[in-house]
Order: sequence, then structure tokens, then C-alpha cells
Amino acid sequence: MTYYEFIPVDSTRRFVVAPDNRLNSEEKNIFLFKPKFRAITELHVGNGMKRVTIKGNDAIITLLHYRNGLGKLTIPGSSFKGVFSTNFLALSGSTEATSNLFGATRKQAVISKVFFSDLTPTEDVKPVEVEIRRQWLPRRSKRNHVKVYVKKAPKTQRAGYMECIPKGTILTGEITGYNLKPFEVGGILTSLGYGFERVRFKMGYGKPQGFGQMELLNVDVYEIVMDSLTFREQKLSEEEKKHFRRYFEEFCQKRKKNIAEIAEKVFAEVV
Repeated sequence: MTYYEFIPVDSTRRFVVAPDNRLNSEEKNIFLFKPKFRAITELHVGNGMKRVTIKGNDAIITLLHYRNGLGKLTIPGSSFKGVFSTNFLALSGSTEATSNLFGATRKQAVISKVFFSDLTPTEDVKPVEVEIRRQWLPRRSKRNHVKVYVKKAPKTQRAGYMECIPKGTILTGEITGYNLKPFEVGGILTSLGYGFERVRFKMGYGKPQGFGQMELLNVDVYEIVMDSLTFREQKLSEEEKKHFRRYFEEFCQKRKKNIAEIAEKVFAEVV
């Protein structure tokens, strides 16, 4: 029995055949998404640095967590976007739609239509250190498939420790999207886990060992409306959010994608 699943997609390479016309007056809009997560397990996103402690004849390695410019534990927006765009690709199966939304450089370059802030704890938290194990083998991949973890990997020998944002931490951030099509608004909501039960949004190092799991508590969505010479945030109702989500469901249905079945794998709890 494996601890991962492969989800078929057009391609995992980012490219666009027919770039969107971003000057379409019907799609001139700005949406602001404000998700709130709770860490179900410890979270680790590395900064590339390690701390080595000598204990007797052993060298103990600790992977350090990323910190922002204020020295606070943070999940960088680039990591947030990476996981998020993979979720969108897995759910939709469409490289074209994913590339038009998140950007591409191959063949025809297009800029991303969505921008991500860091995910930041709502309170100042201190890191906890947890034990990790060595990389498990074999490292399997499958062409034109997205790999997601659905169970804990087999245990291997100890490797050291990693600094983590502690479980129970509340994290918030923002996603800003412009010139979005209705199905893209719905796809952003769906890729966060909106509309599904018992969502585990997974990111960072150690996912196959059960780390990096977050629960989506809620997501507020605002459309930025031009009011005379000023801008104001117009909050979407739950019914409006569900309406946009249905656009994404219809897009996936046309591609013969059952997002409920795919979501069970993408947002599976790793235990």
C-alpha cells in the first residue's frame, strides 16, 4: 500500500497556447481573498539554513524555519503560491487554465493574475523542534501526474530536527487577483479547500511524515469597487462565493473531472 496518489493532468510543465485577452472590459476586476488557517500539525518551511549542535560524538542537525524581515516565523508567499497552484492544477487537470492564471514562461510568456502575501501567525509564536527522519526511498514520480500524499510514509532512521510553527497556530494571508474569469474566482476558492469537509491544506517539508497540515477555517472574499475617485471593498456573501464555485465545477465537468473525488486526495489527512 502506497502513501501517495497520482492525479492525471494535461502536463506539469507550465505553458500557454492561447493567452487570455487581459484587456477584456468584462473581466476588468480586482478580487481580494483573505483565508484563515489553523495549523493541525507542526509546520516547517525552510530558509535553507541549518544549525549543527555537537552532543558527545554526534552532530545533531536542525533545519531552521523561514523568518520574515522582522524575524517572525512566516510561510513565504512564494511557498503558499506553489502549493496553491498545484492544487488548482490537480483539481482542474488543465495546464492551460493553470498557466493563464498563475503565469508561464514557455512558448508564450504571461504574467500571473494572482499575487500572494506571506501566511503569518496572528500572534507572536515561538518555534518548536520536532524530530524528522531521512528521505524514504524510492522517490517515485509519474509523467503528467501530480503527486499528493494521503498517508504517512514508512518510518526510516532518524535524521535530525526541524524548527516548526507549532500546531494550533492561526495563520492569515491575502491573495489578490485581477482580470479574473468567474471560473477562476471559483477555482481560487476551491483550491483553498472552500466547500469541502475536513480539509487538510498541506505545505512545507515533511508532508509524508504528517507535518505541514492546515485546516481552512474560513475565507472572506471582497471585490474592489471603484466608487467615484476612491476604492472600496465589497464583501461577497456565502451564496455569491458558492455561485463562483459552481462556475469552476462546470469547467471541471466539461473536462470530465470529478472535483469531489480529486479533493479527497488533494486535501486528505495524512495520518
